Amino acid sequence: MVEIPGCYAGSFREGDYQGLLLGTRPFESDYVSSVWHPAFYRRDRAGVKSQKLYLGAYEASDNGGTVSADDTTATRYATSWTGLKLTSKSGVAPLTGNYGTGSGTLAQFEAAGNLVGSYWGIQSFWTQALLQSLFYIEYANLNSQSALAPGRTNGSNTQALATGQGNALMGTNGTGGGTDTQAVVYRGIENPWGNIWKFIIGFNSIDAAYNVMKRDGTGSLADILTSGNYEQTSGVTPLNGTTNVSGTDGGEYCHGYASDLVFSDPLKLAFIPSALSGSETTYGSDYFYSHRSGISQTGILLAGGVWYAAGGAGVGYLNASSAASY
Repeated sequence: MVEIPGCYAGSFREGDYQGLLLGTRPFESDYVSSVWHPAFYRRDRAGVKSQKLYLGAYEASDNGGTVSADDTTATRYATSWTGLKLTSKSGVAPLTGNYGTGSGTLAQFEAAGNLVGSYWGIQSFWTQALLQSLFYIEYANLNSQSALAPGRTNGSNTQALATGQGNALMGTNGTGGGTDTQAVVYRGIENPWGNIWKFIIGFNSIDAAYNVMKRDGTGSLADILTSGNYEQTSGVTPLNGTTNVSGTDGGEYCHGYASDLVFSDPLKLAFIPSALSGSETTYGSDYFYSHRSGISQTGILLAGGVWYAAGGAGVGYLNASSAASY
């Protein structure tokens, strides 16, 4: 695991500029006030502040359960999720969803993460936002592929890498593999982008708003957050394929490179795109797939991209087009 120390956070928008601050002490100014970053609340969502959090150094693999007969060094599907625990270790195939079978959903991964012990689960929405914040501030660059490394994202790649391919970089800040067929490491975290999509819990999109896990550390987590367990945006229509289209219209959703962000509570410390007129070298530099509008679907969130994602991938590559059953 990788330990991330707790911090305060704040953000502001002034004309064409948006500011983001992280610090070990609270700060106040005419432009911004700080809060304990919402990633640092205990995972039981009892509102208890934590002084640190732990994130898997490797993409999750299985510790128990039954895997499929077509298991390979790069693909590992669980055929039984009963009693299956997630683990973070080197030299194994990452556990993935079995697309089209309803096996390996966000809810199943969360349950398998919970079995590790008290306060454990899969990566949350606020942890994803924290990881982006840390990267953007450290590199002063929104283009993570240019700032660090492409990650395993070449369009001709045909499968994921087993964990541990970036072990030689673990003792450094992470300079990544030199090509887009290699693993990338950021401060001890292997493949924060590329290789396989990551399920992110604590975020849902609906036709009229975004529902986000509470910033005060309370409220139960689930693949679809229930009433009383989320904060909802007001006056924000999610990007979609019918009434709020930006970038490329996919019919029920739209997609493209982020060029502006939603700057409205509860998302002021997060990075959800509100416009998609950028490119892989301008503005946000990472790709976004929007909510699917008008099909009675509550969207979940995926992050990071997959082994053939090319220039769309990065620490801020997000996909809100999938249903919880995906």
